[in-house]
Amino acid sequence: GTCASELACLGIPMALVSLAENQEKPSIAWANTGAAFNLGPLVLLKESYVKNLISTLISNPSVLVSMSLKCQEIVDGLGASRIASHFVKLSDSQSFR
Repeated sequence: GTCASELACLGIPMALVSLAENQEKPSIAWANTGAAFNLGPLVLLKESYVKNLISTLISNPSVLVSMSLKCQEIVDGLGASRIASHFVKLSDSQSFR
């Protein structure tokens, strides 16, 4: 959840492993964006999956570059500023007077 968003904001591609059931859908969603690889639930993770992924990435570093760009496209790090701006606009409106 939060860690994935923070990594994406920094442009760091991810290989996600779900430790709990509630992490599975977000991991799949991140993978569907192209910003991450979803390795599935930890209980099903096989060493061969990790080795294959590492081999693939070593052979194709452009994949990491593409993933990094996708991360930064999805999370720009400006969310707190946007939310603060909306609160300022709300406080200036008559709805709070």
